Amino acid sequence: MLKSLTSKYQLCENFETAVFSLPIVACTNGQLFISNLIIINIFNIVERRENLFSGLNNTKNINGINKSNTNVISKRSTLNNKVNDLYFEKLKSMWEKICQEFTNNTIKHELDEFRKDIASLRIFKKVHPIKCSKKNVKKKCSGIVKLSFQEMYFSPKHKLATCVIQKNFSSMMIAIMCYLFDDKKFLEKHKHLADNEWSNMDCRTYNFARSNNDIIKKFSNNDKQFYLKNWISILIVREPIERFISGYMHHCSKELGSYKYTKKCFYCNGNLNCFVKKLYRVTTSNFKNIDNSDLFIKQHFFPQTWRCEYFKYKKFYKILKYDASNLTTFYDSLIKLLHNRKVSSDKIDYINKEIHTIKSYHATSGKKATIRFTDNLYKNEFILKLLHRIYYPDFKEFKFPIPIVERI
Repeated sequence: MLKSLTSKYQLCENFETAVFSLPIVACTNGQLFISNLIIINIFNIVERRENLFSGLNNTKNINGINKSNTNVISKRSTLNNKVNDLYFEKLKSMWEKICQEFTNNTIKHELDEFRKDIASLRIFKKVHPIKCSKKNVKKKCSGIVKLSFQEMYFSPKHKLATCVIQKNFSSMMIAIMCYLFDDKKFLEKHKHLADNEWSNMDCRTYNFARSNNDIIKKFSNNDKQFYLKNWISILIVREPIERFISGYMHHCSKELGSYKYTKKCFYCNGNLNCFVKKLYRVTTSNFKNIDNSDLFIKQHFFPQTWRCEYFKYKKFYKILKYDASNLTTFYDSLIKLLHNRKVSSDKIDYINKEIHTIKSYHATSGKKATIRFTDNLYKNEFILKLLHRIYYPDFKEFKFPIPIVERI
């Protein structure tokens, strides 16, 4: 059935594309095919998509399991023993909802959302919470540290500030704050928000501060209570493993990064094990070693709770969670906040259009190399546990789910 349907609809030549084109067929060919698609996608999650099939018309054996449509159906009972019922039901429910809402006018949107949902569902080992020990070198966790530098931007007319943390929508957030501070000057140099660069010293000269206290002194007559009551400061945080992946792929991976600039990547030359071990060693060390670390490492790879005087001002910050797989919710929260700060409708319209249509030039999410890297990382229990210990304060403070390894 799968083979004949693929031939009939001429969907695509490779499995990676085909699996996300199949909803068109499934929504017109009934529940049996939907059931098959669910199973196929579970195999797709266990074995990386790009390595599973060279084409849907070819039948191959992987780990002794024939992937013809008949045998996939016959293996369903085996799969049910492997797959957590919660995830299977979630996938099935999600799929049925897509079919119900499916229309020709929303094909692209539905397929994009379907792809994200599939990518987010994994087959997991049982979760074992880690135990932190100050004495055992192998069981240490990062503690509470206050780094000596902050990077803040502000717009006095809106009584709005933000403390940026690299890889958390930081480039775009800086551009937004520079635009709000002086839109005419910004647009004289840039057509788009994404055109702004970290090296834009014009912006840093006028609306940049090293701490909340600097803003208090300059715009609140040194009155901290006035600042806390009348201003809002945005703090954007991100799931720690996702943020690590973004930073590592952008700067330290052989596939996308500039890993030969070795100082900012611990001289590891693209070796992930080397990098994570050294990062763990530093972040669980004493404050002197932490504070003497390379600035680039501090910015891109240290825990987010160490930045922005977080524990001093956490009740003051308006925290937004950046999620690359669910940007709509994040964008909506940001736009709503700008409305609340009385930003003019024309400026909000410009910002809203820019963030929805133009991606930052160094964004890594969605790239094939990043997808492969993520798949491999979530199968590496040793690395995943180290990252959990490194970012322990972030997981605890922002209540992100504990990272768990895929069953191989």
